[in-house]
Amino acid sequence: MSRSRAFIKAQIKKRKSIHSLYRFAREADAEFLSEHIAELGCRWRDRVTLRDERGDSQCCWLESVDDTEPLVTVRIATKDRPDLLVERAVASAIRQTYTNIEILVVGDGCDHRTGKALAQLSDPRIRYVNLGRSGRYPIEPWARWHVAGTAPMNASLLLASGDWLTPCDDDDEMTDDHVEKLLRHARNNNLELVWSKSEEVSNGSVRIVGNERFHSVTQGSILYSMGLSSFMYSPTCHRLGAPADQRLWARMRKAGVRMGFLDAVTYRYFPARAAQYRCDDSAGVKDGKM
Repeated sequence: MSRSRAFIKAQIKKRKSIHSLYRFAREADAEFLSEHIAELGCRWRDRVTLRDERGDSQCCWLESVDDTEPLVTVRIATKDRPDLLVERAVASAIRQTYTNIEILVVGDGCDHRTGKALAQLSDPRIRYVNLGRSGRYPIEPWARWHVAGTAPMNASLLLASGDWLTPCDDDDEMTDDHVEKLLRHARNNNLELVWSKSEEVSNGSVRIVGNERFHSVTQGSILYSMGLSSFMYSPTCHRLGAPADQRLWARMRKAGVRMGFLDAVTYRYFPARAAQYRCDDSAGVKDGKM
């Protein structure tokens, strides 16, 4: 019997035991339910991990309070569009007014063009790591958009050298003071994660997105402590019908991460969403935004 996902969520709330959830799963959307159960299973572990990372401190910062210029990793996940990567995302990272940064570019099984384009840049802060093969993502465009890039994004959490991390999509850009403003706000207010507003640029028009209620927040408008690096992106959250970054921030919030909003624009977002993916009989799906 088919059930709507809203109905499934209501049923989950009614059932207190794992056994009753499994019984219900026989008639429910199994993939949706299994992903939801997996998230529920993470909640206790997330809270314990966060408590351990904090130790005796209010925050899980890796640097000492006296360190006024901690290293910040600007993470850019990319897939075979070197021109846009270099001219927009990497260029905006190089222009940052806060200079103690690492520009970590992680390729999702990129071809030779990406490495060649980055090799032409002389900034020693740039580090490029290309995964041996692309992550395994759904073929259906909307589902793929929800999780595309989770492989290099998760790899970056292991590769980053910074005390803080801010993500930037390879076809978006940060304002020049992005890192400076977000880091200052986080440290002045004892926050572990901070987000801001973004400019959404689409079809020649610009609108401001993001607010203090954590609504319409773009991935690139966020900066967080690498003390939260154990929180990784789910490569299967398309089953819940939500993007991997949104599910990650929701997990952090439920775990009790100290979050705060900066009422300023620090990011420019060029939306493409599922329309950027096209099906190909031989390769499944080509190209795509992280």
